[in-house]
Order: sequence, then C-alpha cells, then structure tokens
Amino acid sequence: MIVRAAGIGFVLFSLVRLFDTQKFIAWLQSRGHWGPALAYRHAIERVRVGKQSSETPGPGKSPE
Repeated sequence: MIVRAAGIGFVLFSLVRLFDTQKFIAWLQSRGHWGPALAYRHAIERVRVGKQSSETPGPGKSPE
C-alpha cells in the first residue's frame, strides 16, 4: 500500500515537472480563452517575482 502511494506520488510529481506553462497559455489562447490565459500568465509572473525577492517585509515595512 505504501509503495503504491509512493509510486503514484512520483508519477504525479513527474507530470507536474513536465508541464509547460507557456504551451498551456498558447493552447488556451488558440482556443479563444483569452481571459483564463491572461489570468494564468499574470499568476505565473507574480509567483516568479515573489521567488526573486528574497527580502521579506518586517514590521512597519511595506511589501513593495
């Protein structure tokens, strides 16, 4: 049972790593789903900007 759970976890982890966000956004746009494509693109950009900023705001500091 534990080996099955670990195997399924490994497969899901591998699939997530193979997921190409730019192709997914292009696929959404080609299908005419511009709203979700733009929202997904903005969400990815916010995640990338969050990872790049290593300074966390302390008390009394603004996050920007």
